[in-house]
Amino acid sequence: MLRLLHTADVHLGARHADMGEQAAAQRERQFAAFRAVIDLAIAEKVDLVLIAGDLFDSNTQPKRSVDRVAAELKRLVDARIRTVIIPGTVVALPGPRPRGARGLESGRRPGHGSHAGSAERARVRV
Repeated sequence: MLRLLHTADVHLGARHADMGEQAAAQRERQFAAFRAVIDLAIAEKVDLVLIAGDLFDSNTQPKRSVDRVAAELKRLVDARIRTVIIPGTVVALPGPRPRGARGLESGRRPGHGSHAGSAERARVRV
């Protein structure tokens, strides 16, 4: 039986302009929630993590944000958990992709077993 953990609409790096001084704390809470998803996947020894859309909130992210996400994805690789990332409306739109996402698509993945698809070329390898 396939054990799958699914998440979507994570929206890491959201600006939260309406939150004023609390925006940075909210971004950290969102990243902590993403880390908790990774922790759960490892603890439950799932076979696959599916991130279905909008991992990032915009097409432009600071290198630090991309590096933090890559480090979390590497934890899945180290645990031999396959990862599938499907673009959402943010990344699927024309224009620049989040800094670092190109490496996920071009084969410079955080490690074996991760795959970032595109709207035109989505595949799941289980």
